[in-house]
Amino acid sequence: MKLKINKPNIRFCVFAFIFFVYLNSSGNSGGGGGGDDHKAPQGPGGTPHEFVEYKEASVIQFDEFGGDVQIPKAIWKELGEISGKDAITFGEVRVRLKEKTPLTLIKPEIQFRFPKGGGSIDLSQYTRGNSNGTFLVFFEFAEIPTGERGKIFFIPQTKKRKIDGEIWGSGCNKYLDVKKFILDEGDKKGIEVNTTDSRHLAVLGGTFFIASGFTVSQVTFKDSKKDELFCPGFLNRNMRTE
Repeated sequence: MKLKINKPNIRFCVFAFIFFVYLNSSGNSGGGGGGDDHKAPQGPGGTPHEFVEYKEASVIQFDEFGGDVQIPKAIWKELGEISGKDAITFGEVRVRLKEKTPLTLIKPEIQFRFPKGGGSIDLSQYTRGNSNGTFLVFFEFAEIPTGERGKIFFIPQTKKRKIDGEIWGSGCNKYLDVKKFILDEGDKKGIEVNTTDSRHLAVLGGTFFIASGFTVSQVTFKDSKKDELFCPGFLNRNMRTE
């Protein structure tokens, strides 16, 4: 099944408890760092990769994006100095959601295809608000961001809150280096999240910024019906490059 969306209502902006623990133990609450997480060839880009077609997945096709990319200056510094011969280009990224608990999503498996540069997913449109359950999140890259110049950062946009005695959410005004986790979990096994008490938003809410050299893309996860869980102004502002 393929659903085509010509003018999606999105603003283009440039996981499961185990991922939450990973974020808070990464030591990058104020900035990146990272290094070469995979033994891959060094170079300006990543490892070429062909997208996989999933016959069982319902496809959501975004043909346009809205707005500009807002990326903290510190992340641009992580990419290194840009000389006159270097040009920022937009890369391709796809996201796939797959139910682990039946009737958690509106379809058992959904693949989001964005224009070059990425886009935004309003999870309120694809999760069942009256059902608690678990689903998996997979990231798919046209160029897997391996090597020293490959970067994946997460810019969280959900407030910290207590659920069953535990603090969930990463807070505002920070970014985290999540390259190793995304390449290990988000590209292979899937990132497991649960919708009970909107835990999935505490894990996913915000923007994932992917760079293979100077080829960049991003994916933003939000929920337009739960503004109170997000950092002030996140759902409403028209993001611009800093």
